[in-house]
Amino acid sequence: MHITAEIRWFWQQDRDSLIDNWLKETGYAAVNSEVRTDYYLVTGAGAAGLKLRSKRLEAKLLLEPISLDNSLADLGMAGKWTKWSAPETMTLADHHADGDEWLPVQKDRRIAIYLPEDRRWAKPGEQPASACEIETGKVSIKGKEYSTVCFECYCSRGEERNVLLQALNQLLKGNILDFLRSQGSQSYPEWLRSL
Repeated sequence: MHITAEIRWFWQQDRDSLIDNWLKETGYAAVNSEVRTDYYLVTGAGAAGLKLRSKRLEAKLLLEPISLDNSLADLGMAGKWTKWSAPETMTLADHHADGDEWLPVQKDRRIAIYLPEDRRWAKPGEQPASACEIETGKVSIKGKEYSTVCFECYCSRGEERNVLLQALNQLLKGNILDFLRSQGSQSYPEWLRSL
């Protein structure tokens, strides 16, 4: 089981230059990038998700909404999530029942790890106990392409919310903050439900 505090945005219009400029200003340097296809079970629930990633089944459940500070409140809804993973021996056929709808989502994503307590980006290979993974990228589903940004924070001391708030306050300023405010956030389960 893994606990995180997260906030994510999706949008369809092209804002790559705005995102790239923001990343350059913050000194973002991706420590991991990958292209993959995950399969999501369409459940209609906005607070729970199930996906097949490679040969590993992953479940995600919203534990509670996270209230953001006043200066960040209009960014949307953040949440405290728990995740579980099954062993890497499963296939889509193992989890398919009549009537199930599994949607393939192609992902091209970059991830960097930010250390809010130190106000710096992690170095390659660094494995901090408390940090915020910043994911940027493109996702394709049902023939349409979307951009996404996610802050996914963890902390060995159970202070995921504080790590998230620190990262948001330190990294979101100016045009990028205004843009994300205008989008409103959605979790993956909420976004899939809205398509």
